[in-house]
Amino acid sequence: MTAFDRFKSQNWECDFKTHPKHAPLCGVLVESRDHPDLEYALRNFSCMLPWASLTILSSNSNFEKISKIIGPDTNIRMLPLPEPFGRDQWIRGCLEPAFWEPLCDFDRVLIFKIGRAHV
Repeated sequence: MTAFDRFKSQNWECDFKTHPKHAPLCGVLVESRDHPDLEYALRNFSCMLPWASLTILSSNSNFEKISKIIGPDTNIRMLPLPEPFGRDQWIRGCLEPAFWEPLCDFDRVLIFKIGRAHV
């Protein structure tokens, strides 16, 4: 069993309500896919960095799923990605000031992504 499989098998009780609206560090998840490990990536961030702000850039089709994971009444920001969104859009987006504008209130930004889906 891999370390990630052990992590997924735990009953993590992370409260997404602990994340402040403004903090020196903002974690940013960029994910347009309905990835099977989406919940685990969010819970991992929340458990390890509960004091950091969290922004999720996602496709419109993932908004409902993510909302169910994080629950109501949180300070987590959810922003839409342009669709379709893939590798080329990611590379170009990182070079655009508009991509960084919603994140310029933070001292540090930690961008994280989910690895490829296991086939």
